[in-house]
Amino acid sequence: MTNKLKILSTKKIKENLKKNYDFQIFDYDFLKISFCLDEKKLEKIFENKKNIFIFTSSYAVKAVLNFLENNEKKYDLKAFAIEWKTSLLLEKSWFKILATWKNSLDLAKKIIKKNIAKNQLIHLTTKNHLQIMKNFLSKKNIELKTINVYEKKFSPKKIDFDYDAILFFSPSTIDSFFLKNFLKENVIVFCIWETTKKYFLEKNMKNKIITAKKSVIESLLETVKNYFKN
Repeated sequence: MTNKLKILSTKKIKENLKKNYDFQIFDYDFLKISFCLDEKKLEKIFENKKNIFIFTSSYAVKAVLNFLENNEKKYDLKAFAIEWKTSLLLEKSWFKILATWKNSLDLAKKIIKKNIAKNQLIHLTTKNHLQIMKNFLSKKNIELKTINVYEKKFSPKKIDFDYDAILFFSPSTIDSFFLKNFLKENVIVFCIWETTKKYFLEKNMKNKIITAKKSVIESLLETVKNYFKN
């Protein structure tokens, strides 16, 4: 591995983490995230013990935890979640995790196997999120209510240099990137998790795609390291 290897990241990476690797990392935030909590609404739905919550993004977890940490009340909360970063954050909170899976569709399949007929499912998410889970559950006559707890805005940047690989962290980072850029076929695509990989595949591009074993930045960077070491 040489220092000439260039990696483009669509999300900022901490400097102390970048120092662990020999390759050059050029990182930009292709998304801007902000919380948009309706605290009164959250209090009301958290007080209802029949509600079961769904988290498919760590941003949604962070938004809710920000609310919970500043709230004196204690709630009995249950949730389904995407594996690794999202579920790990939930484990450190007040939520009891009922099931996890790698992507939204397979998580929805797990949900229908649970005895939740008397419960209301609430997806804590953002506007314009993917409708895969909601559409699947709807076909099974299971209602999924959505409440937006964070906002994401595209922050595209024109990349005018060549690079060997690109890191994508969500479907939204993919969309933001392609607003101002195209991708050469020889660039290796590294996706942080299954949902992001599946979304990129829908672009019908010919790039080689590799997915991290865990949906955390450290795992993604290790995946890059191991790939180019061979």
